[in-house]
Amino acid sequence: RPYKEYRVEWYSKWMQHKVSGAHHWDTYYKTAIVQAHVCTKFSTQFELDILDAIHTRKLTPFQSSCCMPPEDCGFNFTSPTVWVKPESGNYTDMVDCNRWDNDPNTLCYDCQTCKAAFLQDVTTQYFISGMALFASPLKEWLAILGCGFLCGIMMCVGTLCETIIGNLRRCFGRGVASSGDDYIPIEGI
Repeated sequence: RPYKEYRVEWYSKWMQHKVSGAHHWDTYYKTAIVQAHVCTKFSTQFELDILDAIHTRKLTPFQSSCCMPPEDCGFNFTSPTVWVKPESGNYTDMVDCNRWDNDPNTLCYDCQTCKAAFLQDVTTQYFISGMALFASPLKEWLAILGCGFLCGIMMCVGTLCETIIGNLRRCFGRGVASSGDDYIPIEGI
C-alpha cells in the first residue's frame, strides 16, 4: 500500500503525552480533525472505490488512521468510512478495533492510530515551518551577501577605472581630461 498506518509509539514520550490525555485530545485535537471534515471529504472523494482501489491510494495520515479502522482488525469493507466487524472477531488485545464505530462523528477519532496521525501531521508541519523559519533568515543573509558582493565589485571597478585613468595621465601627460581640467589634446595621437 502507498499509505501508512501510524503508531503512537513511533514518537517521543513528550509527544505521546500530549495526545494521551482525554481532555486535550477531545477538546482541541480531535475537534480540529472533525471540524476540518477530513473523513467526510475522504468518504465523498472515494465513495465509488472498492477496497483494492483504496489500497492503491496515497492517503493522508488522517485518512488512513482516523477514517478507517486499522488493517489488523480485519473488518469487512463497505465504503471508505463504513466497515463491518466480523461476528467471530476477538478484539480484546486490539483497543482501536473496539473503538471503531461507523458513526461519522466517531469513526476512529479516539483510536491510537488517529492520535499517531495527528502526531505525524504535527511533525511534518513543524518540519516545514522549521525549514521556512530557517530559509527566511538564510534568504536575508544571501541578499545581504549578494549586495555586499555587488558593492565590492563596484568598488573594484571604480578603483580599476581610477587606476586606468591615472596610468593614462602618466603615459600621455595632461592629455586626459579630469574634473575641473580643460581638455588638452595630445599631439600625435
